Amino acid sequence: MEGLITLSLISFQMRILCQLTVPGGGRDLGPIFKALQVDNQGYVEGSMVDDCMVFRVEGSLGETRNALNDLLSCLQNAIGVADELSSRD
Repeated sequence: MEGLITLSLISFQMRILCQLTVPGGGRDLGPIFKALQVDNQGYVEGSMVDDCMVFRVEGSLGETRNALNDLLSCLQNAIGVADELSSRD
């Protein structure tokens, strides 16, 4: 049909994939990793690879930013508690 104009709107949502690797540096990260898994279920996928904690976050820009912010805050607190406990030994 000549003269017919069609307009199609397609919405693309940007997805972000971020991977954070935290090396152990000789420290046993197992207890810290287990503590973080409780808070991260459903938001952050985590695994232990050799002596490193590896976290993957995927989502929209806002979701990824919020999940990483929470992860880093929890990680800082967990390392602080582990350091405090190890200094008591």
